[in-house]
Amino acid sequence: HLSRQHSRRRQSYVAAQRSRPRSDEEVLGETVADAGLNAFGCVFVEIWVIALDGTKLSRPGGGHWMDPAFAQSLPTEAMIETAWKVDREAEDCPPGVGIAGTLADEVGAVGSKRVHWRQIRALM
Repeated sequence: HLSRQHSRRRQSYVAAQRSRPRSDEEVLGETVADAGLNAFGCVFVEIWVIALDGTKLSRPGGGHWMDPAFAQSLPTEAMIETAWKVDREAEDCPPGVGIAGTLADEVGAVGSKRVHWRQIRALM
């Protein structure tokens, strides 16, 4: 009987959470985190958006996720802090500059071609 009550309370809580208004940033953040958590071996996910005039790429709020276990697995505190900094901060960049800009430039910034996957090291 107690477990049935707990189950009903949990269902009620989930329904209430789903029905409350959520910001675009919150929805995007949950979606990006879901993508990373459900991709075996993935440690970092970013979404970048190109400006209407094509002059810059920006990472929108909520458009990133990093597996916390990845950061904590790094060998030094400095590397851990660097990983968290990369996760927290992203500067706008023009196509062709930086990792996001290089990938956008590679596909013509409109997604008409596929990105050729490779280690990040090759892009730096």
